[in-house]
Amino acid sequence: VMQSIPLSGVVMVSIPQDMVNMIVSKSINMTKMLNVPILGLVENMSYIICPHCGEKIKIFSGENTDEFLKENNITLLGELPTDVTVSGMADNGYSNIRAEIAEEFEKITDNVIAALNK
Repeated sequence: VMQSIPLSGVVMVSIPQDMVNMIVSKSINMTKMLNVPILGLVENMSYIICPHCGEKIKIFSGENTDEFLKENNITLLGELPTDVTVSGMADNGYSNIRAEIAEEFEKITDNVIAALNK
């Protein structure tokens, strides 16, 4: 697909687990070999939000995101939580999403636009 469709760039999506990072690394290498720009990485399921106090709680123990980003020379576009409103967006749309998650989506969108304009 990357060879047949002109692309302005690719956004990689991962979760903070070593096994997934290994798989995403292979995708990054393939993308670089095809000279397709990598706009950055979105970390999905990065944390959960405590329903009582709003604290962000990291749930994966193999969190080496900073190291992974440096090794692959890509930037973090944003982090999304494990949250029912995110998984329900396909059915319910953007309007039912929590405000702090909507802000993270806006941040990611702004970062993607900035990367495209480089």
